Amino acid sequence: MENQAGDRQFLGFRSRLTPDIRQRLGVRIGKQPDATVNELRGWLQTQESVAISQQRLSAMILEMGLRVKQKVLD
Repeated sequence: MENQAGDRQFLGFRSRLTPDIRQRLGVRIGKQPDATVNELRGWLQTQESVAISQQRLSAMILEMGLRVKQKVLD
């Protein structure tokens, strides 16, 4: 959708996972490759003040071309 000036309007929500946060997440995964998705969610919430669902975080990690553990086996 465009306004009269020809500028595009953003429809929907902007991601809280900015390119900077994605980059730091990639570094975090590189430093701790055995981290689970839930551990990374906790890190995002405490260090970056970003709340995200496990499903969305998993999808984003795959979009980044990375892999992490899904769960810890007891």
